[in-house]
Amino acid sequence: HHRLIPAHHWLLAGPFPDSTTPDPAELADALGVWKPAESVGSVFSGYLDLTPLLKSSLVASARSMIYAHLRIVSPSEQEVSIRLGLTGEATGWLNGNEILRAKQKANLNLDNANVIRATLQKGENILLLRMTPAAEFPGLIVRFLDPKGNALSNLHFGD
Repeated sequence: HHRLIPAHHWLLAGPFPDSTTPDPAELADALGVWKPAESVGSVFSGYLDLTPLLKSSLVASARSMIYAHLRIVSPSEQEVSIRLGLTGEATGWLNGNEILRAKQKANLNLDNANVIRATLQKGENILLLRMTPAAEFPGLIVRFLDPKGNALSNLHFGD
């Protein structure tokens, strides 16, 4: 039984006013807009707190959009179960394919999180999330499991 390793080495962009939210495909190629961010264990192991980014911006409002970018390297093509807990609305893409459209406020408790079945390709995979974070505890936590719910220890995150 492997220890559950949360996703880490995130890149963040934003916040953007809701009315000027860029297209994800354009944003993915826009070098210079991404800021590195580490998930921390202060609330939950692997929790990515979006509060500092929201507080640092003049455009932050109740409808601000933030993008989170995660590079996942897989040693082989494999089926995964992505557990995604967040406090707000989100749309998510894996390698350009939409895998998530969460309009309800999800729970950071991963037992009640969004569960997404997906296939990681061998080599580099990109998870892109567009979020409207909740006012209280704006953040997210992502873990990758095998289809049976066991921890995956063979993934590498970041550079």
